[in-house]
Amino acid sequence: MYKFDELLERAGLLSSSISYRYMNFGGKVVYLAGFKEILQLNSENIIFRLKDKGRISIMGEGLSIKEMDTEIVMVTGLIHTVEVQ
Repeated sequence: MYKFDELLERAGLLSSSISYRYMNFGGKVVYLAGFKEILQLNSENIIFRLKDKGRISIMGEGLSIKEMDTEIVMVTGLIHTVEVQ
């Protein structure tokens, strides 16, 4: 988690008022920190419930979860859209 925060801070994307963080790397990998649970999981859409009760949807093609722990998840595939709801 600390390396992820350090990377976001260097990019000027870290905000203490947000309970989640995500970074999209070239439409091929999304790292998300601050999720609570997976609401939907298929190869075109993965929806996570955020710790602040919001949702984040990752839409694309061939999506899959490559790594996950209790705070951070890595989604790979051809990512078209990341939408916070």
